[in-house]
Amino acid sequence: MKDKAKDGAAVKGGRLDNTITVSDRYCGPPDCANGGYVSGCLATYVGGDSVRIKLKAPTPLNTPLTVQREGDTWRLLAGEGLVAEAWAHDLQIEVPDIASLESVQQAHQQCHGFVDHAFPGCFVCGPERLNDGLGIFPGPVKNDQGFDSVASFWQPKDECYDPSGQLMTPFVWAALDCPTAFAALEYAENQALVPMVLGMLTVRRLKPITRQEGLIVHAWAQPGQGRKVAGYSAISSLQGECFAYAEAMWISIKK
Repeated sequence: MKDKAKDGAAVKGGRLDNTITVSDRYCGPPDCANGGYVSGCLATYVGGDSVRIKLKAPTPLNTPLTVQREGDTWRLLAGEGLVAEAWAHDLQIEVPDIASLESVQQAHQQCHGFVDHAFPGCFVCGPERLNDGLGIFPGPVKNDQGFDSVASFWQPKDECYDPSGQLMTPFVWAALDCPTAFAALEYAENQALVPMVLGMLTVRRLKPITRQEGLIVHAWAQPGQGRKVAGYSAISSLQGECFAYAEAMWISIKK
């Protein structure tokens, strides 16, 4: 009997197997997995409400990867090579109020990715993935308090939910990943860092995300420091209830 998939990992006898295989559908750059998606796959092993993932190397596609636990740390390996590490981490950030739904919907047309995108085939935010990607395209918005951020309306596809109707972990993490880069690029000085890749992602899930009439993914960032820039994101209901938030660290690979 073939193992069914749960949160991107194999399940045997109701328990997680120690193998993760990321399909090429879930790419970020064309030759490796989307950082948020693979981080979410690994986070399912850690459990708990708040997890940090440090990406050590690009994640190969269509390749069985091994999960090993050493104490309180989980490691993802491609052969002998270390791909990522994960551990529980108590993330606490203040999430700003969302902008109005009307301004979020208008911001979609102003997403920088439609003009210039380092990885246009990205599963989460790539303009080449309008049909089979997550379709998250954040544009600049301002909330009622005058706080600047980027935001996107998001309607997850049915396949993103598990049989109980909850949004699966890899898709939550993927959705929180890419918008932080778009927020970072709202600072002119950060644009010199492109292309950037995700180096670390920490996610706190406040409550399960069930099927909604739609979601808002919003993100904000800081000016870069050297080759690194920090970004933050959250997934909220259309009424402003926050379901999950994240902190990301991006690293420039510009030569």
